[in-house]
Amino acid sequence: METKEIICPKCGGILETIEGVKVITCKHCNTDFDVEKAEEKKEHQKVKKEKVFYDKGGIIVTNTRIKLPDKIYSTANITSLSKKVIPKNYSFPIGLIIIGAVLSLFYIVLAFADIPSSCATLLVIGLILIVVGIGILASSKAKYCVVFETASGKIDVLTTVDEKMIDDIVEAISRAIDYRG
Repeated sequence: METKEIICPKCGGILETIEGVKVITCKHCNTDFDVEKAEEKKEHQKVKKEKVFYDKGGIIVTNTRIKLPDKIYSTANITSLSKKVIPKNYSFPIGLIIIGAVLSLFYIVLAFADIPSSCATLLVIGLILIVVGIGILASSKAKYCVVFETASGKIDVLTTVDEKMIDDIVEAISRAIDYRG
């Protein structure tokens, strides 16, 4: 059987179909359409080629789709676009620091009460927890997320600590949507 390339009349996505198929569902925007009518429309109007706005690290943004490593979205279905900042989590490292401080203070109290020095383990564990807590606190970073709003609601589509990457992707998607018109 012979395959042919067809362009979705709704999103402009490029699809392959087998000769003789009457109706096809676009894999980019999930729209069902008549293959013959789409071919007639293609003959009568010039369709914009897919223009790439971003292509790095397995993420591709074109005027018709956004391809992420695990999913593809149609730009036609995006009604709103934003960047979300997820602040770093302070609760776990601060919890470690507090537990370490309590254990260290407990050792000090026991030391003044002339309890045997076998409680020195409390001081060591306490200091380790304090150091680990400070290390986690110092190395943790805020995360940034690309958020789409569609007819179905908001979707967090990509999250990373690289703010510049998220800014570049949001800008590319915005330009792609504007390009589509």
